Amino acid sequence: MQPLSSLLLVALAASHAAVAIAAPNCLSDVIVARGLERRGLERRSSWSYEGASGVEHWGQFSTTCDVGEHQSPVDFETDELAIQSKPDLKWSQVVNPFTFINNGHTVQMQLNQSALFSTQADNRQYAVQQLHFHSPSEHRVHSKYFDLEAHFVHASADGKLNVIGVLFEVSEKPNPWIDLFIDSLPANVNVSTYLSGLDMSIIINHLKDTDYYSYSGSLTTPPCTEGILWMVARKALPISVKQLLKFREVMPFNSRPAQANADLGEHDDHHGSPSASAADSKPGYAPAAGATQKWDDKSLYSSAGFKAGFAMLFSVAFMAALI
Repeated sequence: MQPLSSLLLVALAASHAAVAIAAPNCLSDVIVARGLERRGLERRSSWSYEGASGVEHWGQFSTTCDVGEHQSPVDFETDELAIQSKPDLKWSQVVNPFTFINNGHTVQMQLNQSALFSTQADNRQYAVQQLHFHSPSEHRVHSKYFDLEAHFVHASADGKLNVIGVLFEVSEKPNPWIDLFIDSLPANVNVSTYLSGLDMSIIINHLKDTDYYSYSGSLTTPPCTEGILWMVARKALPISVKQLLKFREVMPFNSRPAQANADLGEHDDHHGSPSASAADSKPGYAPAAGATQKWDDKSLYSSAGFKAGFAMLFSVAFMAALI
């Protein structure tokens, strides 16, 4: 019988992902694939989320990260960017097959591109390229960070990008869609896993049911290229503590602070170390000297949702220890 303390330590250890990783840019990979201009590509591999190559210093890899006027992510402090119209999704109910990649920066699904998996926005047809994750969320709503954010990256024939963002918040119940692939997340960098298929009906129904925030922004990693059409779902989906810890076990901290964007006025956590207020509102995020950004146990376990979910996980571990 495994001691209860050991079971809890295993669960807690999964949340620690404070590793500076030099990795490809999850969104700019799309630009590379489509033959677009790649500013500063030769130096792109050396950026990270902390230390001397962290967010505060991304300007050394691409000046756009420092001086861009339409940067992402943003804090939706008001509802002025909320839109009632929904993207015209033409997504297949099942993706079959696809590859999961751990590129050191995120875990990413390489999705099949087809006419049946696309979205219509700003008079363009966008075909899906890939899906990847950030934890905690990059976008905020009224200064609130969420526990996970998924980015569905689409590209048009003329090279424009459209990203649909989906927010996740800790709940006592697991997310049935995430359950379909959570055990297939590649744990090691530069390792891929192959899945024969994935039912997308749950996420499709959610995206058709929710309203959106929409704005013109940028890639959230170097080279911070602008001109990206962002559509972030206003309604969050649930995720269990166990599922969240699994993501944080295989991904480093990979969330850029809120940035300056002309569409939103002057708000800006800015291009580097976040403010103290950000640490208070962002689960699992705490600023540190030298722009070091990492998971922080106290803030990670402070949210009501996380406490409720962890209570359930504790109960399961306790019962397992008694068996």
